[in-house]
Amino acid sequence: MQFYALIIRPGALGDTLMMLPALADLQGSAHVVFVGRRPGLPFLVGHIADALDFELSGWHGLFSATTPDIRAAVSPPDVVAAFMADREGRVRRNLARLYPRAGVCLFPSLPDDGRAGHVARYMAECLVEAGLPVDPDRVMTRCRETPLLARGSSPKGREKLVLHPGSGSVSKNHPVEFWFALLKRLLKEQDFSHLESWVLVGPAEIDSLPTWESEFQGRDVRFMVRPDHAGLGEIMETAALYVGHDSGISHLAAMFGVPTVALFKSSRPDRWRPLGPFVRVISSREADAGLEKKIMDAGQALLSRAHP
Repeated sequence: MQFYALIIRPGALGDTLMMLPALADLQGSAHVVFVGRRPGLPFLVGHIADALDFELSGWHGLFSATTPDIRAAVSPPDVVAAFMADREGRVRRNLARLYPRAGVCLFPSLPDDGRAGHVARYMAECLVEAGLPVDPDRVMTRCRETPLLARGSSPKGREKLVLHPGSGSVSKNHPVEFWFALLKRLLKEQDFSHLESWVLVGPAEIDSLPTWESEFQGRDVRFMVRPDHAGLGEIMETAALYVGHDSGISHLAAMFGVPTVALFKSSRPDRWRPLGPFVRVISSREADAGLEKKIMDAGQALLSRAHP
């Protein structure tokens, strides 16, 4: 029996990607319509039946006191699973009014601090609770062994070194001066100097762009500023190595099969470790020469493993 499921998870890039392992496990056994946000939403296409933008078609009306006018065409689902805050119960009531024959389940967007395990596993376990045929053990094994977003290309033959020196939270980030020193060292090392050096500059880091450009003026360093879905996909398809903080883009790199060095300063690797076959996590609150060396060693090991 194939389930018709409506899954609602309006979150940032990393939050959306944490749904992908469970959604990939549902392929073939459930017809899934997913409601989420960009820039993560387009990356789910191919793993689900349909992707709908939460910012469009009236989905914000789920929080209203009256039945919302949802203008997106959705076939009557068997199961509705929503990962949303619902302190007043309005979301649950509105979903029950819109889809009276469906089982409606609401879950917190993220697991409680005391709950053990990865966020992707939490998502899978919630879908099991909602009645969907998901196997959390299989979900986690597959996403650690298989690049869920790879499009047929392997790490061999890729030519870009990609750095992302930011994230959605300042507390996760090492200072920009550390990234300057790291990139200068990478440019000198034989194992990395042959790669094209790219720095991803998102909205949170845009103010630092002039400083980056001044620091590396005259060097062969390129910048991708505020990349959209297509730009992110293109650079991940051609990246030989990625280094970044705990961020949505780090999750994206790992799921594309890019050898990924993920830096954890304040967040929990057990909960947020990027998921992919070539990932090294380095936890350090200090941004010093010791951290630089750990990154270099991890990068060399990943390159050797992914480019035998």
